[in-house]
Amino acid sequence: MEKMKDLENPFEGWKRNIGDPETNEAKKLEQLVALIPFARNIAQYTGQSEAFRNLTKVLHIKKGSPDDISTKDLKFKDLEDILVQVIKIEQNTISQFHDKKVLDTIIAACDSYNERAATTFKLEQKILLSIGIRLKTEVKIIEKLDDDNFLEGVSKNKTKALIDEYIIRDSDNNEARAFV
Repeated sequence: MEKMKDLENPFEGWKRNIGDPETNEAKKLEQLVALIPFARNIAQYTGQSEAFRNLTKVLHIKKGSPDDISTKDLKFKDLEDILVQVIKIEQNTISQFHDKKVLDTIIAACDSYNERAATTFKLEQKILLSIGIRLKTEVKIIEKLDDDNFLEGVSKNKTKALIDEYIIRDSDNNEARAFV
């Protein structure tokens, strides 16, 4: 019966599992990452703009500044207070992951799925994979464009804007078309 409940409302099941000492670390991390897009949407809909902005750093590559942390440096400890506020997880629920970088964790999980040639995925793994694919795509295109001025001008629909710019700049390059 518990499995059916989780299928009907995976969000609540994931919140419960990340706080459960019996849940293994890999599963906790998958479910924690899967909660982030939901938390980001809740923050957006409830007008929590700072939380929305910080959770967006998990879903899109953001460059840091002296006053702001970059996607590449973002750790789970940077997200805990936001997740407590937005989706009401218990304080210290993710303390065991505080020093883990979020981006590195996502990429490592995606790589592990590839290494074991997984063919079936749970919902949280599909969400994690979609985030990982988008982040890897953005990293590759940002490296190819090598244009901070362009990046600073992109405020919405970042992945689409990056892909469109990449195609425009390399329109004669078959690699660009094949990549996207």
